[in-house]
Amino acid sequence: MSFYTIRMVDGRIHSISNDPDGVLGTFFAFCAIDLVKSEDKLDFIKQFSPLGDGYYIYDVASSFRDFYPPSADDPEPQAEDEWSVQLESVNPAITVHIAGRVLRNLLGQMVKGLLPYHSDFQEIADYLESSM
Repeated sequence: MSFYTIRMVDGRIHSISNDPDGVLGTFFAFCAIDLVKSEDKLDFIKQFSPLGDGYYIYDVASSFRDFYPPSADDPEPQAEDEWSVQLESVNPAITVHIAGRVLRNLLGQMVKGLLPYHSDFQEIADYLESSM
């Protein structure tokens, strides 16, 4: 069970639990819009895979994997499956740190909430289900 739950109303993200600053709600609302418009929906979702590049919504919000500086034991910078989601439309920006598994769970909730309105999202829902 996820710490966060998306509440959908009429095919739109209404709110996300435990998101008092609206960072995740804003990010996922814009992701939903961009996913609907995307020509390659599966490729869009793969940006959030454990080694994905993340996603940037111009002047609004972004998500990115967290990198850690090299250490004496391991000279290569490491990126665990830990992510930051940042709301950039406010000053100063607000950041939420979130596990990749939880981020993908939220994506899955969003996609399942959109399925009644976008039957072509079934492939994405299946992909997210299998990758958890």
